[in-house]
Amino acid sequence: MRSPRRILVPVDFSPCSAAALQYASTLAENLDAQIDALHVWQSPQLAFADGTIPPLTVFAHTQAGQAMSTFLEELEAGGMPADRVRGRLASGDAATRVLEVAEEGGYDLIVMGRHGRGRLQHFLVGSVAEKVSRKAPIPVLTLHQPSDQLPLARPAEEEARL
Repeated sequence: MRSPRRILVPVDFSPCSAAALQYASTLAENLDAQIDALHVWQSPQLAFADGTIPPLTVFAHTQAGQAMSTFLEELEAGGMPADRVRGRLASGDAATRVLEVAEEGGYDLIVMGRHGRGRLQHFLVGSVAEKVSRKAPIPVLTLHQPSDQLPLARPAEEEARL
């Protein structure tokens, strides 16, 4: 099995997805891989009779793009290398779009955070991470802890010094 060269990290701008992106960044550094952070936003289901896009849809897309930029800037300020991560946006059902983007983009690995929902909420709405894990044609690494509790993979030269 070859090492991942392209890693997809679905993000919802939560601390959990920030932790997943930080972890993926460490993996990418060790594996010399590229990361795409994907945010899937729900498009307003509005359309004018003449087929034009209403301003609310344009606004929602712009808001998602601004949120992605801010999210990545905050992580870069915390030390994540800017040259390893690209932001991507998609609209639609989150699990479905993550799976489509993963397949179309030729990714080797999906790294994503899991939210700590209660059993009842999980039973009623399910989990995007669970749906992606069940249906993905590539490996999926899910993280359930904040980043300060995750065991980070160390670069080889740092490991040798220990």
